Amino acid sequence: SAVKGFSLSCAPAGIKYKNRDDVLLITSELPFNTAAVFTENKVKAESLQLCKKNLEENSQCKAVIVNSGNANACNGEEGIKGARSITEKLSEALNVRFNEVLIASTGVIGEKFPADKIIQIIPQLIQNKDKHDEITCAKSIMTTDLFPKISSIKVNLSGTEVNIGGLAKGAGMISPNMGTMLAFIATDAKIETPLLKEILKDCVNSSFNRITVDGDTSTNDTVILMANGASEMVIRRDSDDYNSFKQAVQSVFIDLAKMIVRDGEGATKLVNIIVKDTFSVQDALIIARKIANSPLVKTALHGEDPNWGRILAAAGNTEIAFEYKKASLFIGDVTVLDKGEVPENYDEKKSNAVMKNKEFDITLSCGNGFHSANIWTSDLTKEYISINADYRS
Repeated sequence: SAVKGFSLSCAPAGIKYKNRDDVLLITSELPFNTAAVFTENKVKAESLQLCKKNLEENSQCKAVIVNSGNANACNGEEGIKGARSITEKLSEALNVRFNEVLIASTGVIGEKFPADKIIQIIPQLIQNKDKHDEITCAKSIMTTDLFPKISSIKVNLSGTEVNIGGLAKGAGMISPNMGTMLAFIATDAKIETPLLKEILKDCVNSSFNRITVDGDTSTNDTVILMANGASEMVIRRDSDDYNSFKQAVQSVFIDLAKMIVRDGEGATKLVNIIVKDTFSVQDALIIARKIANSPLVKTALHGEDPNWGRILAAAGNTEIAFEYKKASLFIGDVTVLDKGEVPENYDEKKSNAVMKNKEFDITLSCGNGFHSANIWTSDLTKEYISINADYRS
């Protein structure tokens, strides 16, 4: 793997498809400090419940096992038993404690969880250590994703090279507080758990919590940040290196988050909705999210139609104070609206040309204050509807 001391492997358990790698194992020579965030959905997958419990008991881990093809969600006692038996067998095979193993699942909700199939390939997963590259391993956890998502960065801190690498999956059912979205990010820096948790929280807030594909929050979302200290570079909050390190981690998070929107089921566009000049960041976020989740705005994005009325209508449809006469709207660098009025020289062909790009910004200035926030969103396509209408078949 791109990160010192961590190993990746994958193998086919035949959970949903034959002859396809569908289980991923992440291990480390050294125990790693761990920070994680999970879905805020009240329906929490059984695998996720166990993962959370193990982390509450023990923030230093040795392995993470992830399966695709079955979410192990809404499976009750059976699902808990399945997740426990996999964790137990893996901890025995690796000769580590039960609560040093974390588990995550993704796939269809409410289907019987084939724990035995996963247990059978544990020896193979251990044998395959470091035999596959990151791309192959990222593919093993894909469901409706069209492409694997990996990102890594090297950063030089006081003469020591520190690596950060991550892989993620997710394409639909994606929204802030995450959607079936899994991300595993590792670093060989040495960081105490409380600081790692802080870094994770900030990085999630500026990346995975700033994306939306369809406004739905899944039962299985998990983001895990791991630090094994293999580089021996210690990160402290008051050190000169802290900001450079945190920025590097953040860039991996944002990179992965944007890939998820780019892959938004059937999506053809990645649009950054920026709302500025509001009374608070929270106000800006609420308005940006409303615009980003509006099916009318998302279908206009797909049609490359600069229908600014839809954007304003969405902005005015929240509990936040919004006066269109103070508002200015920009598609890319084209001014569509200036303090509530369409500029005399406005040429719709120019804003339409911006919308032909695969990636562009839409900026709304509310004219109320000095705060801003952004949300990345995708367009809503016919493809999205057919993928989600046929998902189980």
